[in-house]
Amino acid sequence: MYSAGSFFSFNKKKIVSLGLFASIATIIFTTYIVALLAFIAPSVDFPLEVTGVATFDTNNNPLTSFSKGTIVRVNATVEMATHYYINTDYTNFEGDTSYRIIIAVMNGEKSPLSDPKYATKTISPGTSQVTSFDYTIPSSAKTGTYTIKVVVWSDWLPSGAALAQLAGEQTFQVT
Repeated sequence: MYSAGSFFSFNKKKIVSLGLFASIATIIFTTYIVALLAFIAPSVDFPLEVTGVATFDTNNNPLTSFSKGTIVRVNATVEMATHYYINTDYTNFEGDTSYRIIIAVMNGEKSPLSDPKYATKTISPGTSQVTSFDYTIPSSAKTGTYTIKVVVWSDWLPSGAALAQLAGEQTFQVT
């Protein structure tokens, strides 16, 4: 029969075993959570996703209302999936993907604030990238709600194709 004192006594072997078990459990749990949160593409045709669109001032402070004559900084985050579905199976994405991110800002009447801005980038599976552009709000701009649209394409039309199933979108106010 065991006494409570002998059952709960710790020696080096028990401490090392417990530490090893805790380390393995932590690694497994972390890997599981990361896998659950990873973006899995709906198909091989859409390896990218616009995961965030946000507005900031020039000091990178989050802001959703801007005065005429000021600068709005738009940050758009794009993530590449690690896997995609084929029937009911997952298939890994292999290698990097080049894409063109295009950001347009429009007022409530769908008139552009300026020409859309774009950049060509390359991204690896399982990573994300932030693209930032500054837009000056003219002093003659109309007040109201402005909409930011973010799309990712393989190239310009007519040969280009969408690489994300949905566009990213965000609004901000001009006062």
